[in-house]
Amino acid sequence: MAAPNQSHQSLHCVLMPTTADPALMPYAAVAEILEIDPDGIEGEARGIQLGELAWRGRRVPVTSLEQACGRAAAAPPGKQVIAVLYNPGDERVPYLALRLADAPRSQAVHETNLPSTSDPLGCEYVQAAALLNGRKVVIPDVPALARECG
Repeated sequence: MAAPNQSHQSLHCVLMPTTADPALMPYAAVAEILEIDPDGIEGEARGIQLGELAWRGRRVPVTSLEQACGRAAAAPPGKQVIAVLYNPGDERVPYLALRLADAPRSQAVHETNLPSTSDPLGCEYVQAAALLNGRKVVIPDVPALARECG
C-alpha cells in the first residue's frame, strides 16, 4: 500500500545578510525593510544597542547580530539597510531594528532544505542555526535582543 500523500508547505522567509552568518526570519516577523542615511540611527550606543531609529512615530532600538554577539560591527558605508522586526508580547519594546550588511532577499524555506546544524550557536542572541542549501543561517532570538536593548 502506498504511503499517504503528505502535504509539504513552504514558509516564505527573508534571508538577511550580516557580516557573519546570514539571519533567517519568516516574513510574518518582519514589519518593514528600510534603507536609511548613515545618520538615521540616532542617540548613543550602549551595550548591544547601536542607537534608535525614528519609525512610524516610534523610537525603535537598533542593534546588529554582530554587535550582540561580540563581533566587530562597523556600519557599512553609505545607506544602511534596516529590518524592523516585530517583538510580540512586549509592550515596552514592541519592535526591534536589526542593521543588515546588505539588502535582504526572499527565500522560500521547506523543511527538507533546512536541516538543523550541530554547530555551536556561539551567541546567546541566536535562537537556532540551520543549513540552508548548504550554508549556515541563524535565527535571531528577537525577545532576548529586545530585552537587552529595552
